[in-house]
Amino acid sequence: MEQLTATADRISGFIGDQVRRSNRAGIVLGLSGGVDSALVAALAVRAVGPERVWPYLLPCRQSRMAIDDAQLVAAWLNLTTETIDLQAAVTALQQTLGNEQPLRLGNMMARLRMITLYDRALLRGGLVAGTGNKSEWLLGYSTRHGDAACDIAPILDLYKTQVWALAAHLGVPARVIDKAPTADLWDGQTDEGELGLAYRTADAVFMALYERKETLAAVRETFGAALVDRLLDRVAITEFKRQPVPFPAVQNLVA
Repeated sequence: MEQLTATADRISGFIGDQVRRSNRAGIVLGLSGGVDSALVAALAVRAVGPERVWPYLLPCRQSRMAIDDAQLVAAWLNLTTETIDLQAAVTALQQTLGNEQPLRLGNMMARLRMITLYDRALLRGGLVAGTGNKSEWLLGYSTRHGDAACDIAPILDLYKTQVWALAAHLGVPARVIDKAPTADLWDGQTDEGELGLAYRTADAVFMALYERKETLAAVRETFGAALVDRLLDRVAITEFKRQPVPFPAVQNLVA
């Protein structure tokens, strides 16, 4: 319990410090109805107060449940939301590009949402808070220039299982914590369905390797070589998402 409180205080302190250092008015974020955005919103409210946190509901083929859950979180935190329906923009861009593939469409929606958040951040004078967690980051489960784009990433060092624990500690509504994680980008889409494994399973492996620094041999023996190697393969092939944009060094060639 004390550790969870200390973690919440550390992250809230970070958010407040970033707002002050950047001389911004507050925090802008997308409120999806999921546990990650609910936790970031709660931590932001602890940092700067509800009047300086601006949550946006950005439906585009989003389920009614997701919208209801986002509004539940906003009411719990005493936040005033703005809803911006992106479906017309999605449809127009989809028709322009001839895009019918679910993955391409999902990436398009994620990027349109971030365009909208940055527009509102400019309007409000706020920082865009990302809602990605460490499990997603390691698995490469994010859209570049979409949900991966942000000014600050308050929960990027929390694994999904830790997000659930901290959210429960802070009082995030249980139905938000308990539902299957989803970006809600198409009907029936879930994170774990796309990934093909449970977050709790991935987190157990990652914590053993990266936090407790157990040897690869020991982790493979505990969890099975096939699972561990599959996870590490995914970490390796998505490494480009965790790196700055590459560029060639040329200063030694120019006058």
